[in-house]
Parts: sequence; structure tokens; C-alpha cells
Amino acid sequence: MDWNLSNVTMLFGLTLVSVPIAWFQVSKVEFKRSNDADRYGRTTIYVKKGLPYLWGWLITILLGIGCSALFETLTPNLVLKEIFSELKNELLTFSIFTQHSDWYIWFLSGATSSLYTRFLKIKEPAVINALKRK
Repeated sequence: MDWNLSNVTMLFGLTLVSVPIAWFQVSKVEFKRSNDADRYGRTTIYVKKGLPYLWGWLITILLGIGCSALFETLTPNLVLKEIFSELKNELLTFSIFTQHSDWYIWFLSGATSSLYTRFLKIKEPAVINALKRK
């Protein structure tokens, strides 16, 4: 990212937008505690994400496309490429390290995911212990 007024303004705006997206994604999450423990003795918690998670993900994609429209020539091919790229990143997390993306897409995806995890911990405190490293 080039540190100029336009990009810093966009960074601030994307930060503000990522908060309600992540909160919305967590809004209908259901938790189920298991009697099982992992190999470190942590309680296993199952998380059912639901439709708000999907809608938040779609909003994130659309914002990424919108940012691309502001900074690049937007073509139908670029839109499809962006959608498939985000889908691949969601399903194959390691793939984000094997491709080139613009900083705003990386930031929005990372900020939303980080806030999603933080809001999960607020909604269900048992998630904190389930995510701790042993």
C-alpha cells in the first residue's frame, strides 16, 4: 500500500465497514459444546455460521469489487476473477499466499475475519479457551 491520503482514507473507511460486517456475521452463530476434548485437553466447540455469515462474505466480495472499480478498469472478467478468487480463499485458506491481490482486498478480508473471531469470543466466552494454544 502506498501511504497517501487517498489510501489512508480508504483504510479508515474499510476498518469502519468491517466492524458491522463481522458483527452481522456473528449475529446468528450457534454454538455447541462437545463432551470431547482435543489432544491438549481443550473443550471442543462446534460453530454453525448460518446465512448471515454467507451474506457478510458476499458483502465483502462486493466491497472488494467496488474498490477494484475505483482503482482499476472494471470488466466482467475482473468481477468473475474476484469472485472465484474470494471463493478459493475461503475454501482453501493457504491459497491467499499464492496469488496477487490489492491491499484493500487483503485488508478487508483480514479485518473482517479478525473481528469475526473477536466477536465470537465475546458472544461465547468458551471460544477463548478453545482457541488458546497449549
